[in-house]
Amino acid sequence: MDPKKKNFAISSLRRASLRWNPRNVAKNKGRKQLPVTKQTKKGTSTREIWHYQCVLCPKDKWYKNSEIELDHIVPVVSVQEGFHGFDLFIDRLYCEESGFQLLCHEHHAEKSKLEGTVRTVSRRNKKVKKNKKVKKNKS
Repeated sequence: MDPKKKNFAISSLRRASLRWNPRNVAKNKGRKQLPVTKQTKKGTSTREIWHYQCVLCPKDKWYKNSEIELDHIVPVVSVQEGFHGFDLFIDRLYCEESGFQLLCHEHHAEKSKLEGTVRTVSRRNKKVKKNKKVKKNKS
């Protein structure tokens, strides 16, 4: 498949996944309205806004919507094997609400970094195996 078409299709599917209802249900499960006090020129005002809880942080720690990320528990693209076709990609991207978790930016970055490291190691191992096969065939 043409790489441009593949990338276009993947980005379109990812954008559309933001409207996937189980995704929104999963995000709303970890939320709570908490009061926020704001100092204005006219005085102090208090209003309630939604806060979210990271599954890895202490239970008394809450985050604003801008400080939280909804993460797929099972990576959409396999960490060790990479992209394996649109069927598997779509099944993992559009998973049920139990396939998502709320993570703060810090924990999401840690998880993403770990997955990136595993991907890099897996790619290197594949290249090494491929090079060994090529050298064997030449002998």
